[in-house]
Amino acid sequence: MPAIGLAYNRVICKDVKTGELMWDFNIGHTFSDPLLDGNHIYVANQAGYMYAMTCRDKYGPLDARRISWEFRGKGPINEKAETDGNLIFFGDNAGYFYCLNKTTGEKKWDYKVADPETRSFRLFSRPYAKDGLVVVGSSDMYMYCFEQESGKLLFKYKADDWIRAKPVFKDGIFYFTTMKGTFYGLKYKKGKVKEVFIKNPGIHPVIADLVLADDKILYNDSDLYTYVFDLKGNPLWTKSLIESFINDEGERIFTDEIAGGARYMSKPTAVDGLVYFGTPIRFVYAVDAETGKEVWKFEAGASLCGAPVYDNGKIYFGVHSGEDEFYCVDAKTGEIIWTQDIGWVWGSPNVSDGMVYISGIDGNVQALDAETGHIIWRHRLDRSICSEPAVEGDQVFFGSWDHYLYGMDKKTGFINWKFHLSGGTDSGVQIVKDGKIYLPIGGPRFRVDAKTGTVDWEFFEAGTNFNVTPAYYDGNVYCSNWQGIGLGGICTVSRLYCLDAETGKEKWKGLGGGLSGPVIGKNGDVYIASVSSPYFYCYDAEGNPDGTAKIKWMYKMGNKVEESTPALYNGKAYIMSSDGFIHAIK
Repeated sequence: MPAIGLAYNRVICKDVKTGELMWDFNIGHTFSDPLLDGNHIYVANQAGYMYAMTCRDKYGPLDARRISWEFRGKGPINEKAETDGNLIFFGDNAGYFYCLNKTTGEKKWDYKVADPETRSFRLFSRPYAKDGLVVVGSSDMYMYCFEQESGKLLFKYKADDWIRAKPVFKDGIFYFTTMKGTFYGLKYKKGKVKEVFIKNPGIHPVIADLVLADDKILYNDSDLYTYVFDLKGNPLWTKSLIESFINDEGERIFTDEIAGGARYMSKPTAVDGLVYFGTPIRFVYAVDAETGKEVWKFEAGASLCGAPVYDNGKIYFGVHSGEDEFYCVDAKTGEIIWTQDIGWVWGSPNVSDGMVYISGIDGNVQALDAETGHIIWRHRLDRSICSEPAVEGDQVFFGSWDHYLYGMDKKTGFINWKFHLSGGTDSGVQIVKDGKIYLPIGGPRFRVDAKTGTVDWEFFEAGTNFNVTPAYYDGNVYCSNWQGIGLGGICTVSRLYCLDAETGKEKWKGLGGGLSGPVIGKNGDVYIASVSSPYFYCYDAEGNPDGTAKIKWMYKMGNKVEESTPALYNGKAYIMSSDGFIHAIK
């Protein structure tokens, strides 16, 4: 049914022994983890309010006495606070770092950073407070250290990237990590900062907080490794957080599946010398197409599953499982142009003639003005729409989990027609070519429909799942399916088919695809990744006479590809793999 997709907006308290609900209080959209300290919970929201709430008092669910005090900052507060003694510390996205009396909420001091990073959803990391000092990292790439009582800035140190994880310190040495995977140790003495060590144990972003215990530093990176060091920065051990082994070539081979997938699903978009892609850790990146060097990054408030779509110097994208904003940012800088509150988005948007078409998991399809973000029209369907829309002529096409395909007037949203598919569309989306609609239907069928709703032909293979976007080229349509264990389970084999677009007759088949769609080069070569192997395939368009695929080359990555589809640009294929890398393949 249409999903109720909302950010967290309540604080819920339960008895730790029985699990019995004690109270439930609405505070508005919050991305700040609650901090339990004595009889109080400290939690903030996107409106910039920090609340101190009593835990054990038996007030009613609407009783304002639950709030002991509230303090409003100058911007959204999206990170967890820290307490030490009678003080509480936190930062906001306007660039202010605060120290309050935790009993009264009275402000003792604040500090304003010189140049706040406007592309970050959490400007500050969680602070660490101890021994009269408080330290905090920032997306302006500085690590700050203050005296707790006076707010005096003792030092700030510029690192190589955003500092998203909570820093820690002991015996005058300060430890922190960055989104380049760099691990720092700094010594502060007599007003001077000295670098004790700078290490690069990994290259993946570190966004989870550091832990200091038993004279050891522990942290996890986004490649799902745990690292442990002693206080001198010497590595003690490293462990993969999912079952795996290292082969003779030094590659990590996964022997287990990540629950729900790793969400490396965003399709790369390549244009004007840059490649754009989203990540499961909430970031959109723009990198140099030749070198892969980061040009800019933008932090949203939730995961990105669809592609960042380019049009007329702008990048458009939605997010899933967190905030409700849809973004338009400048393609060269990543700076926000506009946002619109439309709810969670799983698939990519589509842009045509100055309008942005978006599918929502709440059941809404909508069109926004590409320049302003204003909602032009919105229509509620019966269930979630997870796949991206297709546009041809004056119509926009949406496939839904309600098992219908819709043809709608792209200017007004009027439903010109709809017809029942006997199945829903999900990751794989419909494509439209010359009045024909080529679409996968969740299950063992792939078919072609005319816009009137009549079925031209259907390709069927029992025991498989067609759930990947097809491609059309020169009278052929390329589609893919997969076989596996259970709905949404482990894929054991995936196949690519070349079919005659007029008749549906199979011409050849090979390995690859499953969830990742094929793309066709200008010479007709077919490029596709796989959800059942770590290979990226290049097939000859003609195939072999015996109906098998003719492989031109294969490229091995570190892991499979989920729902990402390659982008072809200037003689290279760009693909996002579940090994945590974007690969540029000649």
